Amino acid sequence: MSGALLALEGLEVTRPGAFSLGPVELSVAPGEAVAVLGPNGAGKSTLLAAATGSLAPAAGKAWLGGEAATRLTRPEAARRAAHLRQGGELAFEASVLEVVLHGRWVHLSGLRFPGERDRALAMEALARVDAAELAERDFRTLSGGERQRVLLAKAFAQQAPLLLLDEPTAALDLRHAIEVLEHARRSVDEEDRGLVLVSHDLNLAAWLCDRALLLESGTVLAAGPIEEVLEASVLERAFGHPVRVDRHPDTGRPRISPVLPGRNDPTRAR
Repeated sequence: MSGALLALEGLEVTRPGAFSLGPVELSVAPGEAVAVLGPNGAGKSTLLAAATGSLAPAAGKAWLGGEAATRLTRPEAARRAAHLRQGGELAFEASVLEVVLHGRWVHLSGLRFPGERDRALAMEALARVDAAELAERDFRTLSGGERQRVLLAKAFAQQAPLLLLDEPTAALDLRHAIEVLEHARRSVDEEDRGLVLVSHDLNLAAWLCDRALLLESGTVLAAGPIEEVLEASVLERAFGHPVRVDRHPDTGRPRISPVLPGRNDPTRAR
């Protein structure tokens, strides 16, 4: 656990409906990106919620920056980890800049309002995700992809040493998905942040991350270097569908392709 931004030690979580997760062992150090993978309902978002102290574990521990996550106040946890959750609805009027500035609240004491430095950091974060021109727009009027980019900017503006990104490329087109993940990886390499990425896109996870944790129905099926976890037999067991795994010619990283039924196969169900 020493020096880890996040450490899960024998973590187990039980949720209503008899769902259980774990036990999970995971550590994330500065300068490291880890993917959390698995089908729907595998426990990926539950893991992130427990990692930030939002869910109390039934057993084991979650440590953020060397402190037990459940003992931290919300601002203390947010200074250690910026958590981008799935979904991003607002019921009230707020400009895009105001939404991103909300990522700075954890650094403001008392009744202090955001200053010029906070605004500069917020605009810099918006520029990172190609959304600076949206700063004065009402967040509620944005498309799904635009909202996702703005919420990513909020996470960047938070300047926490650990980024927890839950499906950050959902609703993004290919260009913006690649650009956003490039910025996330650059923050790992150049700013020595840690990154935990939850994603259904196995190929983007393979391109971005160093290690992976693969879940299925709350159970850890595999954990380790990305090349070891993304093996065809393991992925087929997790997702219930045959895949092919080879090496991407440009990156040398694993490349996953689903095995598709032939469209001209006369025995194929119609």
